[in-house]
Amino acid sequence: MRSPLPRIGALAACLLLAACALQPHKPSAAEQAEAWRRTAEDGVVYAYPLLLMEATRAAQTAVAAPDEDRAPPNRLRLQRDLPDARTADIVYPNVDALYVSAWLDLAVEPQVLVVPDPGRRFVMLPLLDAWSETFARLDARGSGRGGRAYALVGPGWQGTLPDGVQRIDAPTATVWLLGRIGVDGRDDLAAARRLQNGFRLLPLSAWGKRYQPPKRVPVDAAVDAATPPAARVARMDAAALFGSLAMLLHDNPPRDADAPLLTRLATIGVVPGKPFDPAALPAAQRDAVETGVRDGLLRVEEAGRAPRQRSVNGWSYALDAGRYGTDYRQRAAMAAASLGASAPQDAVYPFVRSDAAGQPLDGAHRYVLHFDKSALPPVDAFWSLTAYDAQGRLVANRLERYALDSRDRLRFNRDGSLDLYLQRTPPPSPAKRANWLPLPEGACALILRLYSPRPEVLDGRWTPPPIGRAD
Repeated sequence: MRSPLPRIGALAACLLLAACALQPHKPSAAEQAEAWRRTAEDGVVYAYPLLLMEATRAAQTAVAAPDEDRAPPNRLRLQRDLPDARTADIVYPNVDALYVSAWLDLAVEPQVLVVPDPGRRFVMLPLLDAWSETFARLDARGSGRGGRAYALVGPGWQGTLPDGVQRIDAPTATVWLLGRIGVDGRDDLAAARRLQNGFRLLPLSAWGKRYQPPKRVPVDAAVDAATPPAARVARMDAAALFGSLAMLLHDNPPRDADAPLLTRLATIGVVPGKPFDPAALPAAQRDAVETGVRDGLLRVEEAGRAPRQRSVNGWSYALDAGRYGTDYRQRAAMAAASLGASAPQDAVYPFVRSDAAGQPLDGAHRYVLHFDKSALPPVDAFWSLTAYDAQGRLVANRLERYALDSRDRLRFNRDGSLDLYLQRTPPPSPAKRANWLPLPEGACALILRLYSPRPEVLDGRWTPPPIGRAD
């Protein structure tokens, strides 16, 4: 009979090796530093939309009374006029709508927003949380003369609402109302302004009472309203960035799905509601965190130059704006590229700089955008095509025609198709001039805005056609 000792010895050796393998790996100093650096980098990408929203909120509310550009917290800002070629402070301005916006602070009490019935007029009223995500889209259509009242309620609020006031639970204490009211040219401005005048915003405690908002409110002198918000965030160091993040997380709670990243952030001292003190970290960890913050800001900058979008026929556009889940890179990229981008259910904005051959659009050439009868932009509201110069400004022209849209008296071809003529000078044929969109000298770009797009836009079955050269 063979002795069992060799087998026992072999088994013992195997168990010893297995035990060694199960021992937790102790990272080297370099590995630990890289883990801290990566956590800080990922933390910046995660935090960027929240920080940019806060910087934007601070800049746009640092005013004693509302004007066309800014308004104090919990006050409406009404854009009363359309941009034109003289507008220099906005890139790629929208000539289709007047804005109704407000920065809401729900930390103390709910705010009541009264929305008038728009009738047949296109209105989009998205509500964005502090993370730049769209959490609700309001619609007062069919509400009648009195409009519809919404109570915007912050996290943790307990209370009852008056009859006739619809509750909207906001996931964060900071909310951005970024509404648009469709306008059909300057002749329609007066009617659009009357609709604007029907909006009201007041604290819940004032509901049912005579309420007059204060004429002027104190302004925080520490707010740097002159520096663009993105530039303010870009120059933050670890202390400023993670210190702001930790405090903002208190009133603007993260979602349950964010827990894994928050656990990692706690390892470098970032805890919601608690001060972040980099001086309390060991020197090696502090250096790694500072490096991670710089790397994270560079990563966001690069992502903002190329957010994930659908690209077809030279056009680029996002179909996932407003809801990102745990795709923190895409959320940061969209915030950097276009903070407050519309949810695709409200509007999709294809953007193009090149023709069908991949060559840059240039006002030295003539172009045609052709839509087959069966492939006209599928929308439930309307669509428009706007031209811009290389700096994103509207194109000066004697007709003050900055866009063509489906509400215009466009000339269709006999077969029901549509040609839009894109060139610097008017087409010789009078029949084509109704469909003429003036281009600037030099490089240019176009935005095709699709309002209330139909499902075939959202699922990719419809795509904009290429821009064809006509010379």
